[in-house]
Amino acid sequence: MKLRYTVAVIIVMIMIGIPISKAAPTGPDTVSALNSSRINASSAATVQALAGNVTELNINANTVTRFWQGYYGNISGTIVLGNAEGVNLYQWAAANPQGEIYATKNSTAINWTNVGCANESQILNEDSWIGATINNSDSANHTFAKTNHPSFYTGNKLVSECRSTSVNGTGDSSIFWEALLVDNGTNAVSMADDIFIYTAILDQNRLGFDARTHDFQMIVGEPGAGSEEWPNGNPTTYYFYVELE
Repeated sequence: MKLRYTVAVIIVMIMIGIPISKAAPTGPDTVSALNSSRINASSAATVQALAGNVTELNINANTVTRFWQGYYGNISGTIVLGNAEGVNLYQWAAANPQGEIYATKNSTAINWTNVGCANESQILNEDSWIGATINNSDSANHTFAKTNHPSFYTGNKLVSECRSTSVNGTGDSSIFWEALLVDNGTNAVSMADDIFIYTAILDQNRLGFDARTHDFQMIVGEPGAGSEEWPNGNPTTYYFYVELE
């Protein structure tokens, strides 16, 4: 079944080994997608009409976002010192690893030394890709409106004050932070080879949106309007990287 623009729909369990602390992010050893779901559409509500009457109505409704896919779940792993064959000389246990999960739709290898905060032009460019406009309250520009996420390291680079949001409820929480990063490519003027990166900061064993504990909750952009509207649209492949500390 194809999934489109559903918030918080896939549990991702990640097992990973990383060469050294503060190394550049790397792909996870395994990713398992478990349960997926979306909000069920409500049936029509009925109100009686009688000639000559005027009736006050209070209506509450939820509409599924057309621009976002959600991921949430748990992560486990270790920091290792090993060879190219995957044999470890030494392994450090990490019962509650800290770090980040990175997701990008671009299959090109990321130059992690060239990664920084996404600027407004790059965020508006991402909005253009997902089909959102300045009038959409669930656009990337409106959703990632804060800059007070906890600072973190990407490789050896300290990252702070990027456009971000808390992916827990209405974005006003203090947990499950997600920031917008970009590999700025080789052209300082054009955004043609920029790589947009959604970055979830790990938050071990926190109570999540579904009253269960998770290590991360994040959203990624996904076109879901027009010809891409669910259930007929084409899913987007995202590439995941992990960095543990």
